[in-house]
Amino acid sequence: MTLGHEAFVHADKDADRRNAIDENLEGEKYTKDKASYYKDIQDVGNSAKEDHEDLQNGEVKKFEIYSQELRTKNNDQYYNTKYDRQKKQPRYD
Repeated sequence: MTLGHEAFVHADKDADRRNAIDENLEGEKYTKDKASYYKDIQDVGNSAKEDHEDLQNGEVKKFEIYSQELRTKNNDQYYNTKYDRQKKQPRYD
């Protein structure tokens, strides 16, 4: 569950943020707005709260599917319980 959480709640979203930065670099958005570039880079490293809010709002479908698949493969409610607990009580540290 920890690996799935880190992969789907955080790393997947950070990869999307980095791809957006790369697109903005190619499109020269940052040429005249370097402050925006630095803010976007900082947002990649400081996104835990936003990521957990997305989890709480049910917007991280890959993690939800991951936990359901683990439950099905192991015939065990443990994974859904862990998912539900993370969704209801997200941590921001």
